[in-house]
Amino acid sequence: MFAADEVLIPVSGDYLSLSGLAKMMMTLKRFEPYLEKPHEKWIEMSRVYPRRRLFREVCDKLLGHFPGQVLANPIKEAAVMAECPGVGRTIFEYRRSSQSAKEFEALATDLLERRTM
Repeated sequence: MFAADEVLIPVSGDYLSLSGLAKMMMTLKRFEPYLEKPHEKWIEMSRVYPRRRLFREVCDKLLGHFPGQVLANPIKEAAVMAECPGVGRTIFEYRRSSQSAKEFEALATDLLERRTM
């Protein structure tokens, strides 16, 4: 925590993850007095089902509480993502041409270019 300038926080598209995010933010806040400057915080929506109303509700809450910090491209739930750990490979090694791999490439671009929703 002390060596990092930025923090990437994955949040799934459900309400329980909002509780975890709140605890993470409190933990980061406790470290701030000991840092030269506060961490730059980025939130990534991951393992989401975009067609669910719940995803939209969670997304709206995040955008309301963390404007300019929610990265632009969410990572959708996909079976291929659950298979990767089982074979001990990254998504790029396992299925380079998959939609999930493209979404992770978009995540990297979002971080580099600071693209948010």
